Amino acid sequence: MDAGPSKICPHCIQLIAVDASVCPRCGFVQDDGESLREEKQRARWLKVVTLFYAADLVVCTIVNFNSHFYGLSWLFITESVLAALALIFTWIVWKEIKTLFQWKSFTLPKALVYGISAIVYGIAVNVIVKWLNNTIFDQDVYYYRSFRHLTYPKFSMIMLIAILPAIFEELAYRGVILQGLFKLADKKQAIFVAAFLFAIIHMSFISFFWLLPFAIWLGNVRLKENTIWYGVLIHFLFNLTACVFEFWELRIF
Repeated sequence: MDAGPSKICPHCIQLIAVDASVCPRCGFVQDDGESLREEKQRARWLKVVTLFYAADLVVCTIVNFNSHFYGLSWLFITESVLAALALIFTWIVWKEIKTLFQWKSFTLPKALVYGISAIVYGIAVNVIVKWLNNTIFDQDVYYYRSFRHLTYPKFSMIMLIAILPAIFEELAYRGVILQGLFKLADKKQAIFVAAFLFAIIHMSFISFFWLLPFAIWLGNVRLKENTIWYGVLIHFLFNLTACVFEFWELRIF
């Protein structure tokens, strides 16, 4: 009677069924090669995500908790270092994430919907944050005050607050880190973890309440659209709204 296709157990060198996951003779777990490749890929992504986030966390911790690194010059240096880290790790995993840079799914109607939503959310957050700052801390906080001595203060503020973070934070957290977490966990869990990491890295307790849902939204957009460009647009318009909100309050249009 034909026993069907078989293979050799690498442990006891006995013939077993080709679809057997465990050798019935010695109990050795069979590996078809594909499982081993997937495990190596998961281990690689775990290393990439851990090293990348650790590097970001070290930079942000040093800058936020050391008074020597306060000021506009250090803000520019910090953004440059974080951008460089994002580019380095993007290069490391380029083959796995290059499809995220395609424009084929990018459409104007979707961009308008996402863009308007980002602006509305930005206005709501800025109104709430202003109320909290006035109610709890009895003060107004304006980023513009750090830029007003420059030749082009509004352009410089928009560049450092809106443009650079929109590109490089999306590249880092909805690009490299989220792609790695998709390999390590369920997609919804991965989106939440990436969002939590994103909120933590900003190191602002009062901002956590809006950063977490914002990052969850960006993660879901990234998953749905399979591109980072909608996220870049949302992130840019959200941060730009904060800049314009300050310009309007300070009457410096």
